[in-house]
Amino acid sequence: MPRHPHSHAFILERQGRPQTLKKGVSFNGREMLHQGPELAEMGVRGGKRALRKMELLAPAGTREAFFSAIENGADAVYVGLKTLNARALATNFSLAEVAALTSLAHEAGVRLFVALNSLVKETELPMVMELLAGLHETGVDALIIQDLAVWRLARRYFPDLRLHASTLMAIHNSWGVRQAYQMGFKRVVLAREMTLHEIQHAVNAADVEIEVFVHGAMCFTCSGSCLMSSYFGGKSSMRGRCVQPCRRQYEVNGAKGFHFSMFDLCGIDVLPELADMGVASIKIEGRLKPASYVGGVVRAYRMLLNALPLRNTQPEMYQDVLKESKALLNAAMGRDYTGGFFRTDNPKDLLDAGRTANTGKYLGRVMRSKNSTLCIKSDSIVQKGDRLRIVFPDVMEQLSFTCHAVERDGDGLFCISNARCAAVPVNSLVFKTDQRAQQALGAPFFDTSSWKDRWQGLVSKGRIYERRAHEKAAQLQKELSGQHLSRPCKKVVPLKRQGYAMWVRLKNPAMLELARALNPRGIIVELDAKYMVFFLRHWRNDICWSIPAVSYENGLHAMEQQILRLLRMGHRSFMVNNLSQIAWLQHLAKDVRGHGLELWSGYAMNLLNSQALQAVRDLGVKNAMFSVETDERNLSLALSNAGFMPVSMTVFGYLPLFVSRIKPFERPERVVIASPRGEMFWWRNTPQTGCCLPDKPFSLFDLQERLQEMGVTVQVIDLMYWPAQRRLPEFRKRRDWTRAFYMGRRFNFADNLL
Repeated sequence: MPRHPHSHAFILERQGRPQTLKKGVSFNGREMLHQGPELAEMGVRGGKRALRKMELLAPAGTREAFFSAIENGADAVYVGLKTLNARALATNFSLAEVAALTSLAHEAGVRLFVALNSLVKETELPMVMELLAGLHETGVDALIIQDLAVWRLARRYFPDLRLHASTLMAIHNSWGVRQAYQMGFKRVVLAREMTLHEIQHAVNAADVEIEVFVHGAMCFTCSGSCLMSSYFGGKSSMRGRCVQPCRRQYEVNGAKGFHFSMFDLCGIDVLPELADMGVASIKIEGRLKPASYVGGVVRAYRMLLNALPLRNTQPEMYQDVLKESKALLNAAMGRDYTGGFFRTDNPKDLLDAGRTANTGKYLGRVMRSKNSTLCIKSDSIVQKGDRLRIVFPDVMEQLSFTCHAVERDGDGLFCISNARCAAVPVNSLVFKTDQRAQQALGAPFFDTSSWKDRWQGLVSKGRIYERRAHEKAAQLQKELSGQHLSRPCKKVVPLKRQGYAMWVRLKNPAMLELARALNPRGIIVELDAKYMVFFLRHWRNDICWSIPAVSYENGLHAMEQQILRLLRMGHRSFMVNNLSQIAWLQHLAKDVRGHGLELWSGYAMNLLNSQALQAVRDLGVKNAMFSVETDERNLSLALSNAGFMPVSMTVFGYLPLFVSRIKPFERPERVVIASPRGEMFWWRNTPQTGCCLPDKPFSLFDLQERLQEMGVTVQVIDLMYWPAQRRLPEFRKRRDWTRAFYMGRRFNFADNLL
């Protein structure tokens, strides 16, 4: 039967394969065959502007997903090593396997990126050096990184490694892009909560590639700012061990709901806008997803990318391809879809508190369960080999299993025997997360069957790179000054630390009297036009002005006017809480006469090791604040190698566990949130974000002397997020306020940060 000219098979046939990729050659997209070159030369918007090709970047957490991504049209694939990546729970790959993947990808004309995007503890710095050496040897096309220590070591010892700034670096405005460009990054992966308007500002900001997430799971919190998983279990989302607390059911004022569980992002409708504005790469999330999911989603986006030149010249054909692409996405085993923040900064379709956002295709409910046999009522087909997830009614428990035997009993009733599970409650929800046979997607772009036979041989060859990496890292470590990798390479005069200074961080004028009672060396004030004049009039001692960690493009101009006013008045101390703010402040200070800036960094910068401290020092920070996620051993080791600058530490504060662009509660002052485990939270809205605060504060207040001995020179009592529902302590006697600050959680300090 002849193919209909509007079918996706017709579109896919136009897509050819490039020649083998040579080392150092940049490759974006693939050349079209037959009508492909003519289509690519067609302009968009009436032929006035040439269409830019966008790279299609696919995830691979397993070898099968890697093959599936390439077979279905990915231009590049990103993978993770078995350590130090933000998807630690995926299968991931050894260094030898990455070498094999690199060879196979380059044979197919596809680029391979490696995510080395975890925060790094002090004891892991030698491992970082070894991994960098190994990845340099394998010839991977880029590293996706988060920790500034990885950036510093890569730039210093492996300067020809191409670096991409991970979304966990929280770059969400144009100044973040400029800062990354100045640091030598070749690409920036933008935060997922940005609008098309904000993405355009980022594209125009600097001569650096912009990568945008268009499909897959979304975090409730702003990129790079989640502390929830770590705060209640030591499993840091910044280190790839998130236990997904946002997916749980919470009680809000006694009513249960899924208030933080986001639907999956689907940006297929905005591909034309992203292409027009010059986005270099569109990214699919899913290194924990099966190969069938990866293949289906990649093919759907490949189809539409190939058809983009038709949207003005042959709109009916384009709409047909768009329809077929969406059908493929709907068949994938993901969550329900949302359009995300692309169209608006206040979308209404991100979540539904009345529904769980579990991954997989919803099948139905459990009708009965007995002796490891489940009976499921479903309008869909359940087959032997399908992978199912059962979600219990109270959502406190889930289980997954593969169907080994299935019988159809009546209209839409499936009986699954040997489910290998105990009795399951009636009305439990059933989701299909993978299916027996991948949906027929048409002929593959590239037949990878021969690769599978060669896999073990390529891995064996790749072990040569592991040995070379170990030797290279050992050699470099010996060349470093001193005996510790984490010590700075330049000779610096050790800092003489005598005692410590106490500072208080606050925002609301109501906290000023409380701050006075503590008799601090100075105060750290959150930049806010409403209160700035008040603090200038009523506090005559030292002030360090703190810039909000999340500062979207529409709020930059107003803050810029406040900062310029302070600079002209002679203020030079500012706390930066995001990488973007370093370049921004340095730019604003250029035209203001006087002494140089005195930059501090806040804990939102996620500095977890001595090399990260050295990195911000290189960027111009004079006083760096260590991460609140740290455990005691890591802090002690890092500070023993950080005698080159003052280091501060928050010793008390209600820490924002979720910082979100979504504000789900209209009257947060009346909201009380409870987790399934009985943990209590408050909610607070700020001008650009909302945040979830724990009922109990973080406190190391009684460890001040121990912190001083370790080398902490500035200790900060953070009163910024003191819940409105909590009464301020009275300060008639000293014990009144010391008792208030003693009571709190240690976070990970007394345990081990995972």
